[in-house]
Amino acid sequence: MKALKIILIILLVLFLLIGGGIYYLVKNLDTIVAGAIERIGTEVLQTEVSLDSTHFELKQGRGELHGLSIANLEGFNEPYLFQLNEVALQVEPATLRDPVIVIDEILIDGAQLTVEDKGIAQTNIQELMRRLNQGSSQEEAQPESSSGAAPRFMVEKLSFTDISMDLVSPQYKNRTVALSDITRTNLGDRENGLTGPQLAKAIVQPLIDKARDRAEAELKSRAQDAAQKAIEENLSDEDKEKVNQLRGLLGQ
Repeated sequence: MKALKIILIILLVLFLLIGGGIYYLVKNLDTIVAGAIERIGTEVLQTEVSLDSTHFELKQGRGELHGLSIANLEGFNEPYLFQLNEVALQVEPATLRDPVIVIDEILIDGAQLTVEDKGIAQTNIQELMRRLNQGSSQEEAQPESSSGAAPRFMVEKLSFTDISMDLVSPQYKNRTVALSDITRTNLGDRENGLTGPQLAKAIVQPLIDKARDRAEAELKSRAQDAAQKAIEENLSDEDKEKVNQLRGLLGQ
């Protein structure tokens, strides 16, 4: 009887500990998720990632991130590279305990990028891409841990809306431009999924690609305008008249 009583007490203590652990997890889920995002983001991007707040409803599989900021890279002057106003995601709750967690949708609204040009075709976006590619190569070379597989992820739909980009250049006047919305589908799959770092890269890559293409086009256009202006300033009045006549013939 005494032994049975001791066993019951031990079981009661275990139940209390387990219940307390679950309560702590649910109560502190937002803090835990925020810490994981900041840690993985900083590791993958090799620059500080910070988050103002998060809100998750575990049963419904819904989550929100607010005030996600990515610091500019070392060697560049602007304080931030990315600032994301709001990130909303919907997870399939039934997959939270599966090897691959399925995220139905990630919606990122109000992304603001700062593309800083240091001249000689060197921007912070290009440097970030170099780091991402380098990080991917290192991850592929690392053997899988035998202590237990980390969760993997699949994203069925990724959307960026209301994107703006500040183009900062010492050679040309700073300018803010709007970028078109971005949509991607099926990042990873339900069988194998993506690791945390792979998912982070897959999310940020479309935004980087669009920003890079637009920045390169803007800088090329400005360089051509500056070169043309310099040439015209050195032309004689007679030569300028000939150029204007040629433009008229070409319909420019």
